[in-house]
Amino acid sequence: MVESIIFDLDGTLLDSMPMWQNFGRLYLKELGIEAKDKIDRDLFAMTPAQSAQYFINHYQVDKTVPEMVDEMAEIAHRFYENQVKEKPGAKDFLEFLKSKEIPLAVATVTNKDSTYAGLKQNNMLDYFSSIVTVADVGIGKEDPAVFLEAARKLQAKPEKSVIVEDALHAVKTAKSAKFITAGIFDQVNHYFQKDLMNTCDLYLENYQNPANIFEQLNQLI
Repeated sequence: MVESIIFDLDGTLLDSMPMWQNFGRLYLKELGIEAKDKIDRDLFAMTPAQSAQYFINHYQVDKTVPEMVDEMAEIAHRFYENQVKEKPGAKDFLEFLKSKEIPLAVATVTNKDSTYAGLKQNNMLDYFSSIVTVADVGIGKEDPAVFLEAARKLQAKPEKSVIVEDALHAVKTAKSAKFITAGIFDQVNHYFQKDLMNTCDLYLENYQNPANIFEQLNQLI
């Protein structure tokens, strides 16, 4: 039986990846700088602090990392607070899991204020017992620390916990720590869907039929 389910935020619970796909370009444009073509791929797996250092190294932005992190956080927060929508079917899936009394957490790269704002905007916040960000553990999703901390807070074993993710690198990280992994399709990440499908334990095109998804997850334990 599944002991807990830990969700990524962007592209998994919230349909926010289109914003993040262009975020580096948007931020640089506000600074009067034209972004290079490869910036989207370069920034994809980076934390905000890593992105800021990237702007310093590759675009000679004359700001400190903390300054840029704060500026980027403010731009993103406005989006989460006012515009972001749920991933289709996500709330229905959460409601089903609540009916089964499955403890739920969020493990995300997004800062805590924006995470709370986005979930609140979509009436999803109350489903979660815990929210853990990479800032809480001091390292991004290239390391399983954020997933392990979420599981610890839920008092669940990794091998009996499910990580739901849209990002290939995060699924690989979760598997390295013995979590069960469910990959969820997101159009922004279309270029690695075949690899995601081949890597995760269960691949989801969407959240339709929550009961069937839950049954399949339990079969993996």
